[in-house]
Order: sequence, then structure tokens, then C-alpha cells
Amino acid sequence: MKKISMIALCLISPALYAYNGTLLIGTGQISSGMGGVSYGGGVDRSSIADNPANLSYQASGGDIQLSLLNIHSEESFLDPNHVYESKQYVLVPSLSVVQHADEKLSYGLAIVGSGASVDYRESVTGSSKNATAKDNLMATINPTLSYKIKPNLSVGAALHLGTQQFRTKGVIVGIDTDQQAIQLEAHGNQWA
Repeated sequence: MKKISMIALCLISPALYAYNGTLLIGTGQISSGMGGVSYGGGVDRSSIADNPANLSYQASGGDIQLSLLNIHSEESFLDPNHVYESKQYVLVPSLSVVQHADEKLSYGLAIVGSGASVDYRESVTGSSKNATAKDNLMATINPTLSYKIKPNLSVGAALHLGTQQFRTKGVIVGIDTDQQAIQLEAHGNQWA
């Protein structure tokens, strides 16, 4: 009965969509093109960001990769009849360097672009005094070490440091008692 219930639930469930937040399918363009295989055993040096133990099996050297991300988002804030659109192309870089200290110890660095960007190119409140609504996210920096215990077994560790740029203008954070939009104050570029 339990198996029949599970099968029935799978047949009647609505469509499900996987969402990876602001990260791409995989780290680096090669892994992304292969559906994120870098976790199991990446084929390029940028995979050390996902699987630090893979560092032991990469050749010494460096990689630079660049991809073009097409971002399209739609939102209606106060008026469901007015849809705001953001369509833009964002360059997503990645850089990775691998070096072997000896046959067992390896170290590397992967800098991987991640995140998204939104620019509605108009005021979301309809007021001409408000600037456009926009924001950005940036990259992760991953210093990595690995140690090869056996020819087919290694362990690794990575420190994942993220950098984020947040630039906002005209973004609504709520509605006051008079049903007027409360906006986040424009503050220029902020980094975290």
C-alpha cells in the first residue's frame, strides 16, 4: 500500500523545478555545461571549488573561463497589472590555479563567478524622483588544500570566501498605513 501511495503521489504531483539560488548549475563553465559533475570528479581545475580532494588529480597550471549568462526576470510590486522586466547579459568569469608541493600535498585557488543581477531600468513606484531598481551579486574565492593518502584516495579542504556587491535604488521594503510604498534608501555600492 505504501508503494502504491508513493507512485500515485508522483503521478498526481504538479511540476517540480530545481532552483540553485544564485549559483549556477556547476562551478566553472565546463562543469556547468556537463550538469554540475565537478562534485563527483571534475574535469577542469575550477572543480576544486566544489570538491577540494579533486585538487590532487588536476595538472599544475591555471585556467581562465568566461561565460555569458542571459538573465530574464519579471516582477509586479504594487500593481499586479504592471509587470517590471529585467533582461540583461552578464559575463561570468572563473579563474583557477593548481600547484603540487610534492607527490602528496597540493594547493590551489579557485575564483568563481556566481550570483545574478537585476536592473528594472525604471522606478518601481511610478514616482519620477525614484531611481531605477537594481542589484548585483559577485563571486566566491576558494583557497584549497588536498593530501593524497593513496593513489586513488585524497582528502581536501577549502575555505569558501564570498564577495557580494549590493547596489540598490528604488527598492520597496513594505507599505505604510496609508498604503504608500516604503523604499530602501539609495546607498550606492556596498560590499560584503
